[in-house]
Amino acid sequence: MRRKTGFLFMISGAVLLIAALSLAVYNMLDNMRAGKEAETVLSELKNAEEEKGGSEVSFPAYNRPADGVMPSVEIDGRFYVGTLSIPSLELELPVIEDWSYSGLRTAPCRYYGSVWTDDLVIAGHNYNSHFGRLKYLTEGAQVIFTDVSGNVFGYETDFVETLSPTAIEEMTAADYPLTLFTCDYSGRARIALRCRSR
Repeated sequence: MRRKTGFLFMISGAVLLIAALSLAVYNMLDNMRAGKEAETVLSELKNAEEEKGGSEVSFPAYNRPADGVMPSVEIDGRFYVGTLSIPSLELELPVIEDWSYSGLRTAPCRYYGSVWTDDLVIAGHNYNSHFGRLKYLTEGAQVIFTDVSGNVFGYETDFVETLSPTAIEEMTAADYPLTLFTCDYSGRARIALRCRSR
């Protein structure tokens, strides 16, 4: 009986180990897929910006839309409002117009607000190719958002805070012109990077 029980524990342990390895491989492949998709969209967005005559260095001279709404460009059935760049992480990503779980698998999404109302909140997956390294940014790191019209908005990081997944008001009501957030690896907390204007 002891032998049989020991054998069952060994089999159970092997199954759990295989499941854990499978999950790790899946996450790694999903991260790579998301990085490639974001890179493809980023390339198309940059082409669209060049066609509209956007420039890399234009703050604070903005081409403000009359209605204050962030303009968007459609690429492969999704609408994008611009690109986000964090030079110290060597990260540049497209930003989808509206938040959705399926959208997050491709690129960060506008969760709330606008660059024109100084309350833009962008959500991103915790993939290393997306927002997984936000927690490593130090105060004063440069963050740049470029909208699809070529307007460039400069920010710098102020601080990182951890919020509960249900703290929606705290996430969106903060007095910062830009907030970037992702979940921690447990999924039980949100890491919010608050940014001030440059």
